[in-house]
Amino acid sequence: MQAWTLRRVIHSRLFSQRYGQKREFEARREFICKHLFCVLSTSKAIVNFILLLLSLLCPLIAPFVHHRRSLEQ
Repeated sequence: MQAWTLRRVIHSRLFSQRYGQKREFEARREFICKHLFCVLSTSKAIVNFILLLLSLLCPLIAPFVHHRRSLEQ
């Protein structure tokens, strides 16, 4: 048995054990959607954290930028 065939058989058995008697396609779709949602919510949290840091740092950085520009003029 080739490696990819063996891998497919193992995945099919894992999906059938995990999701019961659902069809493999439905089980795969549900599995992918759950993981995609997890990844998207994690990336959204990271982006929100970065935006929060930027909003907190901007008032601290702005005076230095303004001071530097006034020195250049």
